[in-house]
Amino acid sequence: MQRLVEEYEYGKNRFDKAGEALFVARLDERIVGVCGLNLDPYERDPDVGRVRHLFVEQSVRKMGIARALVSEVVREAANHYRVLLLRTRNPEADQLYRSLGFSTATVYHHATHQMRFTR
Repeated sequence: MQRLVEEYEYGKNRFDKAGEALFVARLDERIVGVCGLNLDPYERDPDVGRVRHLFVEQSVRKMGIARALVSEVVREAANHYRVLLLRTRNPEADQLYRSLGFSTATVYHHATHQMRFTR
């Protein structure tokens, strides 16, 4: 989460380019989760997006917040990209992404998971 805040504050990543978005989950008035969508910074291909900075506060995990956030990212990405990539080493995150339709068979060097869209 700290990296997301720092990148935003320093202007490195504000999720403000075409096809980018930052999704926020709130519980009452409190932000309990975030997940972003960026043009993939490694591929330099306008048809490739990336899931960035998925974070859900530990006290509200297992409530479907991560699933809801990533689902919104996927829905938005389908409007802008042919491929959506991400990288994770977390086994629980791997299960989540695969349950949402991501494949681990990827030819992209900086990704562990991908989802292809037909436009």
